[in-house]
Amino acid sequence: MSKKHFVIILAAGQGTRMGSDVYKQFLVLGKTPVLMHSISKFYQFDKKSVLSVILPKNKITFWKSLCQSHNFKIDHNVFSGGVSRYESVKRALNNLPICDNDIVSIHDGVRPFISIKLIKKLFFSALKKNHAAPYIISKDSIRINLENNKTMSVNRNNYLFTQTPQVFIGKLIKKAYEQQSETKTDDISLIENIVKKVNLIKGEDINFKITTKEDWYLARKIIKS
Repeated sequence: MSKKHFVIILAAGQGTRMGSDVYKQFLVLGKTPVLMHSISKFYQFDKKSVLSVILPKNKITFWKSLCQSHNFKIDHNVFSGGVSRYESVKRALNNLPICDNDIVSIHDGVRPFISIKLIKKLFFSALKKNHAAPYIISKDSIRINLENNKTMSVNRNNYLFTQTPQVFIGKLIKKAYEQQSETKTDDISLIENIVKKVNLIKGEDINFKITTKEDWYLARKIIKS
């Protein structure tokens, strides 16, 4: 690949909703910690990718010991995260030598089942359209909250659930992060005021984020199958 591929894997969260003493990104899934599954997928896609992991500052030493104990030898940078997702990504962007035409993939470290097929699809779509993000449509019915404790049914096909990795050319994502926006929950939201139309690609249901105990149960069931 002529352009460099920078991969930023976010794993700085504490995972309080899991109710576990061990942060979810470090939980062993099969025989390997969750985060290592995510790193490995991007390495398999392109062994020349510049891989970076964002971790809680107080867990960097622990992570290095995990890599040693699991004989994990995929080369990667480690940066400490900020107080928010926005701040964590911005720190990584500021610390990496990303050129305007390079490709930057930003992925949640606790989405270990991302497929190489989807990574490839998003990468090449971003090459053509400067950015790409995956989405899925809910299988469940959706209602929204109204005033006075009322709710209203809405067409679920009008609501898209975005996933990661979200992929951008360097110039676009760097410009997006020049904005001050701590309220945005993903990277694609930051470019909405920059591009005419957001480029969304059909994602995969299996590319879910491990957030709750139920997610963890499902992840273990999948890895055993």
